[in-house]
Amino acid sequence: LKLKYNVHYDLVIVDYADNLLMESDNMYENGGSLYNKLKAIAANNKCVVMTASQPQRPFFDFEVIPFEGIAESAKKLHVVDICLTIGKISRDADIATMNLAKIREGLTGIHLRLKLNLNTSRIYEISQKDYDAVKNQFYGNKPIVPVHPNVRQR
Repeated sequence: LKLKYNVHYDLVIVDYADNLLMESDNMYENGGSLYNKLKAIAANNKCVVMTASQPQRPFFDFEVIPFEGIAESAKKLHVVDICLTIGKISRDADIATMNLAKIREGLTGIHLRLKLNLNTSRIYEISQKDYDAVKNQFYGNKPIVPVHPNVRQR
C-alpha cells in the first residue's frame, strides 16, 4: 500500500496479530517470528507498529493484568519495546486499568485509570478518586475478592 499509493504510514495497527497466517503449529516459534517481522516493518518503514493480543486465560478477569499474564509466547515479550495491558473489573464495566507492563527504556508497573465510552470506543484517563467512585458504584456493597491466577471468575 505504501508503494502503490506513495503514502508514508506513521502508525501501523495489526489488530490481533495472532490471527495472521502462521508458519508452523508451534505457538512459541510463531510468536517470535511474527513479532520479529512486525518489528522489521517498524524499523524499515520508520513507524510505530501496534498490535493487540489477549492475555493468558487465567488473567482474563484481572483488574490489573501483570507482566506474567501478557502472552503465551515469551518470544513476543522479548521482541516488543513497550507492552501495555488493560484489565477491567468485570466484562461489562466501563472503567479499566492500563498497566505499563514492559517499557524497554523506562519505568514499568505504572497504572493509569481509564473511563471507557463503549458506544464510541473512546478512552479517557480519570483520577484514582473517580475510578474508585465508579468501582464502588459498580460493586455496591459486595466485597471484592482477590482472584488467584489459576482461578477464573465469572
